[in-house]
Amino acid sequence: MIWKKLLAEHKVHTHRTSKQELDALRAVIKRDLSDAAVKGLSEDRRFATAYNAAVQAAKMAIACAGYRLANTPGHHRLTFDAARLALGSSAIRSLDHFETCRRKRNVIDYDHAFVATKTEAEEIVAEAGHFSNWSNPGSRHTIPSSLLDWIRPGALAFVTANSDLRLPMDDVLMSTSEIGCRMGCS
Repeated sequence: MIWKKLLAEHKVHTHRTSKQELDALRAVIKRDLSDAAVKGLSEDRRFATAYNAAVQAAKMAIACAGYRLANTPGHHRLTFDAARLALGSSAIRSLDHFETCRRKRNVIDYDHAFVATKTEAEEIVAEAGHFSNWSNPGSRHTIPSSLLDWIRPGALAFVTANSDLRLPMDDVLMSTSEIGCRMGCS
């Protein structure tokens, strides 16, 4: 899958994000991760709430890449597919996990109760927290060398743990003339 194909199929639209949009997404992610950690909440609710944090984090990555998903059937699957394009190979493990969780979340929200185990809920809460870790302002991230060729206004300055080049995100943001996109994985 490539952005041009998604654009041609009207599954995504070009989009210029804003600091306000990213701050709102960060707030939803923070709320959902906090709610998913509430003691006494059912494992199903913890699972579904952490899953939503992951969806919002993927949505943030897509927005920083310069796109917005169209409102189409299969929206969550498309979110994770588009996030693969925005984030690259270093995010595949997390995105594969969330794709598996997507199917279980559908069962939880639409079909049955008491579906998620305690272990599954703990795993997705931890993985969603890791995946959304990029929203910590001022943290240092690893920038892949190939990214420096890819950065353009409106694009995501994505961070991967598989590179030898380390820069503070603020330096990368200033070089892209963009505000707000602080992305990375620890």
